[in-house]
Amino acid sequence: MISQGSMSHSSYWRESMLYELKSGNLRFAAIYGVGENSNNTVTNKDSGFGIEYKNFLMPGFSIVYARNKDHSVTGANNQNYNEKFTLTKDFKLASGNKIKIWYMHEDVGLDSKLFTGSNSDGEVNWYGIRYKTGPMEFQYSYGDSDANEGPTYDRDGYNIGMYYKLSKTSRIYLAHSKSDAGSGDGANLDIESTLIGLRHDF
Repeated sequence: MISQGSMSHSSYWRESMLYELKSGNLRFAAIYGVGENSNNTVTNKDSGFGIEYKNFLMPGFSIVYARNKDHSVTGANNQNYNEKFTLTKDFKLASGNKIKIWYMHEDVGLDSKLFTGSNSDGEVNWYGIRYKTGPMEFQYSYGDSDANEGPTYDRDGYNIGMYYKLSKTSRIYLAHSKSDAGSGDGANLDIESTLIGLRHDF
């Protein structure tokens, strides 16, 4: 969960208190912000909680619900919370390879980087798949947003990546992501990036 005055996705909790409970397949966490300075509430009185339940109704099926509220957001038309709901299903094939598929819906209250219209809010649907075979793992996700400002501020994009375990201590990473902006933002706000990495543990 994230917060920094206006609860942007790219920010984070600073001073806070966290409580976490685990019991069988159930996991619960709650956080409360106490940070404050002279000219900004930062995370003071912000709050959030999350619930995860694994193997819900069937083996390998998990659900997650999380919500956080930003105390500093004001204005009648400004949503002061972020909310997300996630469904995940794990499969293990006869060959031993593993597949995970997931869906997530986000109701975003305030994020001026994802939603650049005046309200800076909207909803996002995410779809993803992860495939693991031997030393390699591959994943792909697609996101489609619906901006409250209007369809010209909608955005969609994808992420694709893989890592390959070279040895017990080394692995290589490859990833690419692309996000297309709506006409309200203009093509100059399209985002595209590529990552190549090598990790070695000593």
